[in-house]
Amino acid sequence: MCFELVLSNPIPNPTSKKFSGANTVILSELNLQVSGSYVYHSDASFLLVINCTTRALYIKKFEDTIEKLGMKADIFNLSVDASLTDPQTGKHVLDQYAGKGILVFGDEFPIMVSSTEFKWVNAFNLLDPWLVSISVSRVYFRLN
Repeated sequence: MCFELVLSNPIPNPTSKKFSGANTVILSELNLQVSGSYVYHSDASFLLVINCTTRALYIKKFEDTIEKLGMKADIFNLSVDASLTDPQTGKHVLDQYAGKGILVFGDEFPIMVSSTEFKWVNAFNLLDPWLVSISVSRVYFRLN
């Protein structure tokens, strides 16, 4: 998507009733991703963790493969909040996938660190190994 800010003389030309002297002030390419809301489904066999740079083709292939196997998958977009916290419950998303398959796309994506600065990270930069091991092992060790 392209964003262009154009300014012109605020007084229209009296003969044509059109604004004259329009000048482009800024022209910028905007990368935009539309992401569905995360919803947990108890019958999902897999969790797919994506981000804003994960190609739609890869997501579609994964979904098709899971569907052919007769299973369901949930999708969580890590780019939305740059964390694995469920925005609706405030809990760690992986807590609900103990004993299930988890596929994390490790491609790098930008996160905003200030109003003017981005930092490129991958999912593994944002995953705390201890929290992940506790979350996915709860079913085996019965940790509460």
